[in-house]
Amino acid sequence: MAALVIFDLDGVLVDSETLAVAVEQRILGQMGWSLSREEIAERFVGRSAHYMRAEVERHVGRPVNWAREFDPHYVAAFRSELRAVDGAHEVLAGLGRAVCVASSSSLEQIQLKLELTGLLDFFAGALFSGEQVAHPKPAPDVFLHAARAMGYAPRECVVVEDSVVGVRAGLAAGMRVLGLASELVPRVALEDLGVEVLAQLSELPGALRVTPPANAT
Repeated sequence: MAALVIFDLDGVLVDSETLAVAVEQRILGQMGWSLSREEIAERFVGRSAHYMRAEVERHVGRPVNWAREFDPHYVAAFRSELRAVDGAHEVLAGLGRAVCVASSSSLEQIQLKLELTGLLDFFAGALFSGEQVAHPKPAPDVFLHAARAMGYAPRECVVVEDSVVGVRAGLAAGMRVLGLASELVPRVALEDLGVEVLAQLSELPGALRVTPPANAT
């Protein structure tokens, strides 16, 4: 039985992925790099801002001032439209296990999104960012860092992720991984990685009550 549940943030607890992708599609189009929502999701969902900035600079052929050209648009979208994922409050209130967040977002962004959606109190002192470790997802570093800081071994942890790179990071950490399908990352993309996939977050408590086979992650 999992003692610690490690949540990704964007797309798992807060419905920010679709908002962020819409911002990115608009700004990248203005820069001359036209991508569909699906292409943006495949390239960047679950990745760090550092990774995305490097890729954008490579394609547009100039330095990008992320703090000026992207961040204000994200924040405006989040402040006006960000909501918790359906069932997030209820699941967290009734989970009965230690929880933390381990995200590719900055700590500032993690806290902002949790504050805006009323979820921050569930994670006091338990927020971890990919910026705190040497290698971001799909490397396992942020999940291993979170587990160590919370006082748990990888085998005692379950990761809840909605992105391919995040699932790969959880598996590389030696943790059980539950995928959460979404509009941007379909069930099949997660199932192809060999993990159990939830259709909605409200299925999480039931999945945690099921012990995986001995040969499963």
